[in-house]
Amino acid sequence: MLDPQSVQSPNGFYQSSNNTITWTSAQDPSLAQVAPGAQGTLTFSFATLPPGTAGVVYTNPKVALTLNVKGTRGTDQSPESVSALTKTDVVIGSLLSLDAQAVYGQGPYQNSGPTPPRVETPTTYTVQWTVKNSSNAIANANVSAVLPTYVTYKVGQAGTTYDAPSRTVRWDLGELKAGTGYTAGARTAAFQVTLNPSVSQAGQAPNLTGAAVLSGTDRYAQIQVSAQAQPPTTQTSDGQNGIVQNK
Repeated sequence: MLDPQSVQSPNGFYQSSNNTITWTSAQDPSLAQVAPGAQGTLTFSFATLPPGTAGVVYTNPKVALTLNVKGTRGTDQSPESVSALTKTDVVIGSLLSLDAQAVYGQGPYQNSGPTPPRVETPTTYTVQWTVKNSSNAIANANVSAVLPTYVTYKVGQAGTTYDAPSRTVRWDLGELKAGTGYTAGARTAAFQVTLNPSVSQAGQAPNLTGAAVLSGTDRYAQIQVSAQAQPPTTQTSDGQNGIVQNK
């Protein structure tokens, strides 16, 4: 999972041939002599390869780190080599992806109403959510978004629900397998809404939902992971003009 070109260390030298970073007193003078009880910090950073690089999606990935410290203790007359070693693993969380689109002439629902939309005239749209997941299984995955006051929920596919008091559309995916959208098909869901634009929205392309949020628990890394999609608007992905017209 390590991206060799991403490794950075302000005071160390990275050797890509064996994936090592070396710090010496030449780069960091504080290492020339370390007093009893003294302490310090050496920093470095790295990034992981994007999922699907070279056609590969890693499952339950981690980066193993080994730190080896060496020095000489004592005087010039009686030097003694000393060393210490420790290891740790950096567990890599899964990368979630969420896409939100609005369509008018496509999707599982028959839409109606004028396009471009007109003031005080209802038009229905279909909102489609698409979810991808890279490397680790995700538990209790769900997507949610809040509808604006000028949008009404009509119907949704299996797994989607609508809570009227909070105006929240929710899609419960349950277990989201590793490789979804990479080595296997992406997960999708759709629901239909009605837009009733006001005169104050003339000349605009209103949002059909708020920002959608995908979240869940990474079973391997044991962390919460999430992704967000920008609100879809009446400027649909199937090319419909979404600018609200006056009557």
